[in-house]
Amino acid sequence: MSAQAPSVEVAWEGGFRASTEVFLAWLGWRAWIVRVVGLLLAIWVVGTAGGAGPMIVGLIEGLVLLSVPEWTAAISWWMSRRLGRRFVSLIAATGIARRTEVTSWFYSWESFSRACRTRRYWILGAGRTLIVLPVSEFSPEDEVRFRTYLAAGGLLRQ
Repeated sequence: MSAQAPSVEVAWEGGFRASTEVFLAWLGWRAWIVRVVGLLLAIWVVGTAGGAGPMIVGLIEGLVLLSVPEWTAAISWWMSRRLGRRFVSLIAATGIARRTEVTSWFYSWESFSRACRTRRYWILGAGRTLIVLPVSEFSPEDEVRFRTYLAAGGLLRQ
């Protein structure tokens, strides 16, 4: 897979980033209210969800979209522990002053590799930081394939 493949997705993410920046600037000081409410709502839902399905998890990740990236990463880790380990959470942070994340959940190596083949993965990998919460059910061979795939795209940081 070539490193030049994600050009369309990078452009799309750049537009998304710019529109988010405009929205936050328009909110002004109220942007912090949005962040705090989103964070509290996410914590409340994750705390009460128990066996919630993937749609709820994705919804909560979307609600925390405007949150501080480090908080979002911590919440994602908490979700992985609370809701089980049968998925991988990929968070691509942009590295801009007010960073945003594009997040998706994958329930197995097959769904992850299928998403990579459909190029949705490149949207996630377009940022400067990639956070991976590994799936405990991965076999050692899957782990090697996973790391090799990320390294091939220049996305794996030791």
